[in-house]
Amino acid sequence: MTRKPLSQGDEDGFCGLYSIINALTLLFPSRMDEERRSDVFKVIAKACKGKWPGIIWNGTNVSDIRSMLGAARKYLADSFSWEQPFAHKPFHDFEDFERELKWRLEGDDAFAIVGISKPWKHWTCAHRLTMHEMIMTDSCHVKQIKLAKCGLTGDGTGYEFDYHQTFTLMKVAKVCLP
Repeated sequence: MTRKPLSQGDEDGFCGLYSIINALTLLFPSRMDEERRSDVFKVIAKACKGKWPGIIWNGTNVSDIRSMLGAARKYLADSFSWEQPFAHKPFHDFEDFERELKWRLEGDDAFAIVGISKPWKHWTCAHRLTMHEMIMTDSCHVKQIKLAKCGLTGDGTGYEFDYHQTFTLMKVAKVCLP
């Protein structure tokens, strides 16, 4: 009998770590080679050292993502900034969240880590919103989600997003003074 091989997420909760690595790889494609990705992975994993080994099966939460982003920013010499723009902003429907996230992701210098609460608890890296889809770089099998199937936590849709668990990452422009 042939069994399906395990994938990331089947037995571990590393999606938060992978979502950060994926966002940074998109943000800095020429700097994030295999060795640098491995180094950053170690740095951000150590940022949650007090939660090991439980983080393996329990995954990460908002506080962990903040700690890991802070560690990555320090390690990468403050070459990016991050924020949690919707932590205290209420959205009444998914379309408002979608519109707000879409303008934050315009261009090639910004990406988002978003928390999905249904059909499973998961962190992913969103890098585009088209008219009909959210395009992601994900550690699991999902690469795009039809927006028509999306809603906010509790909406009863196929994919539910907890907008409070959204982080945006942006390149920091280097200013050269004369």
